[in-house]
Amino acid sequence: VDGESGLLGGNGLAAKWERYHQSKLANAVFTLALADRINSSKDNRNIKSVCAAPGYSITNLRTTSQGMGGMLWTRFFGQSQEDGTIPLLQACFGPSIDNGDFWEPSLRLNTIGPA
Repeated sequence: VDGESGLLGGNGLAAKWERYHQSKLANAVFTLALADRINSSKDNRNIKSVCAAPGYSITNLRTTSQGMGGMLWTRFFGQSQEDGTIPLLQACFGPSIDNGDFWEPSLRLNTIGPA
């Protein structure tokens, strides 16, 4: 990844995907750090910090984000936007959610399917 100062890795295609992946990792790390703080507090026992990933969903991210490119194979391997919400719904409303849980699809290398 290009190390241009002030551009968080540069402006090339690889740099843009790297920032996308870094933002996903940052969300997961933040979730776990918050879960640890909640666990160590006596006052916040009814609060849970959970994280969810939609997997590989067919959205307009690739076609509307400058430089990301619309990949034709997405329509063959991705899942619908609606199916991509399943992990989020599970994390919000599932009956057995624990503080610090991470929900993601369960099929095809965790890219599609139910949480």
